[in-house]
Amino acid sequence: MTKYTSFRELTDSWKNRTDSALIYTAGDDKVILTFHNLYTQIHSAQSVCEVIRADHSPQTIVRIFADVIGGNDVLLIDESTPENVETQIREAFLPLLPLRKQPGNDTGDDRNEEGHILFFTSGTTDSSKTVVLSTRALLASTWGGQSMLACSKRDILLSVLPLYHVFGFVCGLLWGLCYGARVALGRGPLHVIDDCRYFHPTILPVVPTIAEELLRLDALNRELRIILIGAAVPTQETLRALQIRGIQTYTGYGLTETASGLAITRDLSAPLSLYICPGADLKIGPDGEITVKTDALMEGYLDPADGSLNLPLQDGRFHTGDLGRIDERGALRITGRKKDMLMLPDGNKVFCPEYEAYLSEELGSDELCVILDNGRPALLYSSRLARPLVEKAVTGLNRHYPRSRQIAKLIPREGLLPRTATGKIMRWVLQR
Repeated sequence: MTKYTSFRELTDSWKNRTDSALIYTAGDDKVILTFHNLYTQIHSAQSVCEVIRADHSPQTIVRIFADVIGGNDVLLIDESTPENVETQIREAFLPLLPLRKQPGNDTGDDRNEEGHILFFTSGTTDSSKTVVLSTRALLASTWGGQSMLACSKRDILLSVLPLYHVFGFVCGLLWGLCYGARVALGRGPLHVIDDCRYFHPTILPVVPTIAEELLRLDALNRELRIILIGAAVPTQETLRALQIRGIQTYTGYGLTETASGLAITRDLSAPLSLYICPGADLKIGPDGEITVKTDALMEGYLDPADGSLNLPLQDGRFHTGDLGRIDERGALRITGRKKDMLMLPDGNKVFCPEYEAYLSEELGSDELCVILDNGRPALLYSSRLARPLVEKAVTGLNRHYPRSRQIAKLIPREGLLPRTATGKIMRWVLQR
């Protein structure tokens, strides 16, 4: 199995291949683009630094590859971004590209003259940052994933996740292009049911909400043999339902900063027990935080003020902000987010998801969030919830904890709570 180190090396391997690389729709027709034709289009296209609306069109894929092979950087954005916002993004970022021109930047191996792909984080730990990834890092992540879960020329990989998210780009596109699976370019999450029926995929990378919707509508095509779930943790109910249907269900763990994959399911009977991918060195810190060294690590966060890169390492390791443990078999279990843990003035800790899970079940709603208010836990909740019911649920919760860790204040809030693209509550926004 080849471990590619650049997009040029990868695409050069396509020169003489006449098998299918991409499958997509054009009107009522199904179109097949061979690896050779894809290679030709990429290497005949003009290369520029640009902001790209990352839709699932073959033209977009050609542009991304052509740009970075030509030594230029690209920033991928949501295809539904309003035009005025896109204009603001272009005005802010294009003057900074290519990054190697910025004073003081060291963007990695000098032998790799390719450009970089820039992704916005989903903002699960703070406001969204701009992550700079080299092609070497993206391909290292893809190789690590293939080492654990292999696709082949017999497979059709349906790409429905946004390509402006690392999980969608690596697992929904690059994986298949590196290791021979035909990549069916879907029309986005809203059309995943029709795309499953149309393309008959054998492999489907998704987030939990898509898996749940496919199960609810009984829309899993019979050819589907593997589902890879990432970006969030699926429920046990979802995992059981997929297993009952005979679908091999894998879950993956990774970050935008690590080009996605760090660990993945190996034992199908325990899909939430994850095993570390080759090339990744994961350790658990004294406070339970997962730290990592990996060939797939980002070049750094881009400072939009001056184009400099900041790679925050401690003792040469990247601190993920995730909490986890490694069991006696070497399996990693994710236990939460460090940012979801409140440190009280007396040194006690409050693990917010534990409180929120109890209250959500009692109230039948997840429109609530535990924050810190004047050094004490407080519950911020949607004003749509009746206060007497909230008070009753909180009273029941508080019985399980000493006074210092009890919720001391209720704070109603108009409307729905702010969430990331993957549905996680933006706790840091509410804390402010």
